[in-house]
Amino acid sequence: MRHGFRVTPVFERGLYPSVACLVGRVGAAANRLQSGNVNTYLLYVFVAIPSALGGALL
Repeated sequence: MRHGFRVTPVFERGLYPSVACLVGRVGAAANRLQSGNVNTYLLYVFVAIPSALGGALL
């Protein structure tokens, strides 16, 4: 007579799929941002730097 069972850790069922979904969404958003041209990137930089500095440069 044989008995066997597998214990699935809580992280494997609950946390990992959620993290994988989040990483996928962040990756898709980054892909949309990166599909532009150089002028768009420069616009992002010139908007992001003053925003990061709290508007001190504007």
